[in-house]
Amino acid sequence: MNKTSFLGKILAIDWGEKSVGFAVCDEGQNMTFGRGVMKGSTLPKIFLFVLELVKLEKIVKIIVGLPLSQDGEDTAQTQKIRRIMDELSQYLRESQFQVQVPLEFVDESFSSHQAQKILLEVGIPSLKHKQTEDEMAAIVILQRYIDFSSEFQYNKSA
Repeated sequence: MNKTSFLGKILAIDWGEKSVGFAVCDEGQNMTFGRGVMKGSTLPKIFLFVLELVKLEKIVKIIVGLPLSQDGEDTAQTQKIRRIMDELSQYLRESQFQVQVPLEFVDESFSSHQAQKILLEVGIPSLKHKQTEDEMAAIVILQRYIDFSSEFQYNKSA
């Protein structure tokens, strides 16, 4: 049984104030892998990087972490991310490759905190956390998404 209602690789994006982290899962949606961090990059550079990832990895879906408020409402940052993702979708569709990949938003609550905890547990020094934290947060977001989708599919078929 596949993990979500479709087969293929999923790209996760953790969009922070200063950097953007990326993660991808395998086609069977069993494992997640970091795909880097872009710090201080322009939107065109980030969009081009995403386009290249989508083509190279044969991505079938993009999920984006949203920093919702404590009560689950949009924040100023959430609204900014939604606007940027609308622009990204348009960029992908209008590229020479005319990429049409579904994009879904997911709650990213505590993903950075969980990423920091994981980095500490695996022995990465605190000084290096900022270099890898957004990538690890994207991994956390993607793994949560896969786990939740798998559980939902299991409960739905029971």
